[in-house]
Amino acid sequence: MNKFAQKARQPRRFRWQTLHFSVLISSNRPIMSDTQQADSRFSDFILFQAQNAGLFLGQLPHPTTGQRSVNLKAAGSVMNCLEMLVTKTAGNLTDVESQLLEKALINLRALYKEAEDLG
Repeated sequence: MNKFAQKARQPRRFRWQTLHFSVLISSNRPIMSDTQQADSRFSDFILFQAQNAGLFLGQLPHPTTGQRSVNLKAAGSVMNCLEMLVTKTAGNLTDVESQLLEKALINLRALYKEAEDLG
């Protein structure tokens, strides 16, 4: 068996050691910090999804063709995913993350209604 096949058969190991928590050693305080900081990956994800919905709502030209087109079904699907995130992350977001998600949905709903009315 070659070395690539051997590596493929080995179980994957997660890098748990890369997670960082505020650990307070030799103290009776909580292990994790009580303060939340905004995660830039979450913000980037929300902005990426909002950009995709904007593309589907004809707000951005298609990167390949340069044409603007409206796909309400695709835009609605992206918006449904963002609305699901609101429900599933309730109480777990920072104020900044929560406001970003809320504002993205408000803007997308208005654009969706406008595209729907034109279409």
